[in-house]
Amino acid sequence: MWVERFRLDENEPRSFVVFDSRGAVVTRVSLPAGLEPKEISEDFVLGVTRSDLDVETVVRHPLRRVR
Repeated sequence: MWVERFRLDENEPRSFVVFDSRGAVVTRVSLPAGLEPKEISEDFVLGVTRSDLDVETVVRHPLRRVR
């Protein structure tokens, strides 16, 4: 389960805590503001950002597990 931290400013990075099915923390993820996640895997998040000219860019963010 991904739980997003509440943010007042939409320009602030998006922060998530990821839990497994037992409720243990798997990882913490910080994504840039404006990144729209499209695919979430065990090792990375793929998302799309848009420039001021509305040009889309695919971005890949690695996930690191918390031990």
